[in-house]
Formats: sequence, C-alpha cells, structure tokens
Amino acid sequence: MALGNSHTEARRLLAGLQCETDADDEMAALYFHACALTYYKARLIRESFAAFERALKAARSHGESRLCQVVLQNYGCALAQDGKIEYAVQLLREGLEIQGDVLDQLLCLANLADGLLVAGQLRHAADVLHQFHALHAGHPKSDYLLTASVTGISVGVMLGDKKLVHLSSDPALLELAFARPGQHQVLGQAAEAFCLLYEQSDRRTEHDALLDRAVDASLSLDSSLNLAIRVARLGSADQVLRVKALMDQHCAGDSLPLRAYCALFDSFVASRHQLTQRARKLATQAVRDLAGVGRPLLEAAALEAAGLYDAAHSLRRHCGSSGEAMRLKWMGGPLPRRMAIDLTAREREIAEFAARGTTDRAIALALGLSERTVQCHCRAIFGKLGIRSRWQLRSATAPSLSQAPNLP
Repeated sequence: MALGNSHTEARRLLAGLQCETDADDEMAALYFHACALTYYKARLIRESFAAFERALKAARSHGESRLCQVVLQNYGCALAQDGKIEYAVQLLREGLEIQGDVLDQLLCLANLADGLLVAGQLRHAADVLHQFHALHAGHPKSDYLLTASVTGISVGVMLGDKKLVHLSSDPALLELAFARPGQHQVLGQAAEAFCLLYEQSDRRTEHDALLDRAVDASLSLDSSLNLAIRVARLGSADQVLRVKALMDQHCAGDSLPLRAYCALFDSFVASRHQLTQRARKLATQAVRDLAGVGRPLLEAAALEAAGLYDAAHSLRRHCGSSGEAMRLKWMGGPLPRRMAIDLTAREREIAEFAARGTTDRAIALALGLSERTVQCHCRAIFGKLGIRSRWQLRSATAPSLSQAPNLP
C-alpha cells in the first residue's frame, strides 16, 4: 500500500502498529521504511526523510544487504526529487555497490543515472547508462529498460550520443508506459522524455499529440514535474488548468525544489498571460532556488525564462551538453488573463452531479471512472470556474442543472 497509491490506508494500518524508536533490527527498518514511503506519497516531505533516515540506520545495523539496498534506492530517489541531490547520488551509489542479483543491479544503475542527470553530471550519467545497456542485453527486463530510457533520451540528446538515444527511444517503451496501470510517475516521465526528443528534432505534431494524450491520462504528477513545466510552456489553456490543479495538490509539501518548480511553472504561465514583469520575477526566484538545491539543467531553463540566454547556454555547456541541445525551441501561444474557458463534456457532467451533493465515489460508480479521476476533474473544474469548493458549484453551473442526469 505504501508503494502504491493507498497511502491513506497504509497510514491507518501503520498507526495500529508499535515500534521501539531506538530499535535497530529488521522490523524497525521495515516499519520506518513503510512510514517513509507513506509520508512521501502524502507529500509530508520532512517526515518522510526523517523516517527514511531511521529506516536506513536500522537496516545498516541489521546488516541484511537486500533490505539496506531497497531503503537506499527509495530514499535516494525521493531525495533526487525533493531533497539534496548530492546526498541522493551518494546513497544511490552506495546501493549499487551492494552485491545483488542482475535485476537489482539494473534497477540501481537506472536510478543512479537519473540522479546524476538531475545533478547535471551528464558524462557520468551516460557511462552508467551504457553500463546498464551492456548488462541488460543479456538479461532483458522491460520495466527497468523503461526507467533507464527516460533518463537515456535526455542524456543522449544533450551529449549528442546517438547510440544512447537509439537505445532509449523505442516507441514501444512509450506505449508500455501508457499500458502500466497505477504507474503515473513512469508515464509522466516517459511522456516528458519523448516530448523533449520531439522538440529537439522539430516534430511538433507528434509532440502536441503526445502532450495531449499524457495530460489526459495523468491523475497525479508524482515524479513528473518536468512534464508539468512543459505544459505551462506549451500546453493549451485547458491543459494548463488541469495540470495547475495537480501542481497545487503535489506541491503542498515543504521542500525547496518543489517551491522552485512552482515558481518556474507560474513564470511560464505568466509569460503566456503576457505579464512580462511577473514572469521575469518568478523565473529569477526559480533560478535562485534551483541553484541552491543543485539542479543546474532546470536552472538553465529558468535562466531562459528570465531572458538570460547566454547564462543558460553557459550552464548547460558546463554540465557537458553540446551546442544548442536542450534550448527551449518553442513557446505556446498567449493564454487568456482569466482562465475562464468552457468545461469539457465530461467536466460538465461531473460538475452537475457534484453540484447536487453527489459524493465522488457515487459519481465514479455512475460514470465508470475511478474516484481519483473524479477528484482530478473536480480540481480542474474549480480552476476553470474560479471557485474553491463544491458548495459553490450550484450557482456556477445553474443553467445546466435541469439537464443533469439522475443517479440510479
């Protein structure tokens, strides 16, 4: 449950357990690891990292290598998104050094490559990825190939490594991401990687079709914040509103990287609203925060958003990127100052049910959707209508309530 999307139920079950806070045995490591994952899914970042530290201490004391490796990998991946990137890379390297089976090594290599990419260590990331593919050739495992390919596209494009791009950009991998149930973070990462490839190779039609498909399928952002930034820069008004609702949910945590992502997202949106001064101010804030947390490649994007193109180019070159790779080639058209655009047919259907006081679960059952999908639609509806809660829906959708279908 902690690893999946049932963090609320996982927290309830964990609350019924007791663990000695000073214990350093296997049960303590498992307990605090589950707590860490649950807190992280709930976006309680500080609590999550504290629990990860406690789990890691217990796992190291216990001495069971497999358990220690699992904690190191999950903690390192969480840090790569929301914490200190230097520490993340250190933990991911430590996990790789633990001798395990081939599949464990493949996963460790894929995760380490991603951490190195976030840190802007492109050459090291490429070396790790080529090591991954050499090992993978004799032990194919599609799940881990997808994870590595997400990183491989970005690294290959930036370094001009055609072999790495070729190994990473099989369209079947993208379809695998869409086909994997419950793995929204993998879907968002894969969609962003292929969108990046399409932008850098001037394939706008394929890019826009994929972006539309990815946003429509996304129920949460998880590790897909770069996709959210792309939507702010290139998405339609409807897509921006939908992803903004997901950003508000995801970025409720208290980490500095999250604050930087939000500032960059808002900067691109402000730019498309033609609010130039606000856009520059937000971009400058993002530059400062991203420099502080060691995310140089994203910092370069923020520098471009602030109009500092030479500085962005120089920073990418410092990371090892070649030429104009990763330059933001496209910018979406203007967005209306008031994001008041029509609800989609599905959103209006859900809004009419909700305005009558129907619960999310009942709406989901009536329409054949998941409860999370209904909740996601509701957040987008609130953004479009400029309201804060479902209690305001009746007046906002009054003209259509008479046509609302009745629940069975």
